[in-house]
Amino acid sequence: MYTVPVPRSLRLPYRLPSVSAPRPLKQVYNAWDMTLCIGARANVPSPLSKSLVFCFDFKVANDAWGSESEYKFHILSDQLLAMVAGSPAKAKELALMYEAHLKEVILSEATALEALRKPLADLKFRKADWYVRMRLGVSYLEFLNHGAAWFGSAITERYLASIESHQPNVEMIIGGFIDGAPVLYRIARDEEGVLDLNTETNFCLIGSGAATAEPALHARSQTNTTALSETLYNVYEAKKIGESSPYVGQKTRIYILHPPNGTSKRAPVDMVTKEGEEWLAGLYAKYGPKKLKTWPNIPANAIRKTGF
Repeated sequence: MYTVPVPRSLRLPYRLPSVSAPRPLKQVYNAWDMTLCIGARANVPSPLSKSLVFCFDFKVANDAWGSESEYKFHILSDQLLAMVAGSPAKAKELALMYEAHLKEVILSEATALEALRKPLADLKFRKADWYVRMRLGVSYLEFLNHGAAWFGSAITERYLASIESHQPNVEMIIGGFIDGAPVLYRIARDEEGVLDLNTETNFCLIGSGAATAEPALHARSQTNTTALSETLYNVYEAKKIGESSPYVGQKTRIYILHPPNGTSKRAPVDMVTKEGEEWLAGLYAKYGPKKLKTWPNIPANAIRKTGF
């Protein structure tokens, strides 16, 4: 069985230092989540093909300040793109881990889900290793193998419980083409608060504005067969409705990802221009929800008395 060698400074005889109970890893859910990112699958009618729409704001904030200055779009590979929410530092770290990982693997539709979960697990391990090194001066693997002997079972259990409960403050939407087919994945916390990556069939959202914006896409019956032009409007409308949340920025960027052409491995990306945004804004002014200036009177036959 493989065991990690004991550092020379810790070989017995060695007087173990007095170790107090560990402070929990800082867990902040709302300070950096002030954002909204939307990913949706769509149909291009002529010539018939599939595409993906990516929409995001630029807002970044914590409890003391905020600005619309954070670019939340990352190119992971020739065929996969990502949008991120949460701590900018953790989001960029995870995006770089995905970029490096995708250079070493060949994805297929059957293996993609498992392969794309690896960087997420690696981020959890990296955070745990740094947490233990900075407090105890040993690696996480050393701590797992010798923690009880070196620091006592009580301290070891407390550190392990703190590591187990911590989840990196980051969310991500990954979308693109694998084997020529469109794919959409979402990294977010499950019902128990644990980060996980799952496949999405129609659309997905991340960020604190997601709860406000998502009902708009359901109301428009957005699916993976919705035409691109309609999808663009549906996503734009959801983003505008999401802006009613104080945590969503006013600036909007929309990209469209198309399948690779011919022998090219790179999936081409289009961007909605300023003129395109003005067109979408015009549609939203006409078809989007709006306040009524006056309320009509209730018709006489609209209500009747009951026997109660």
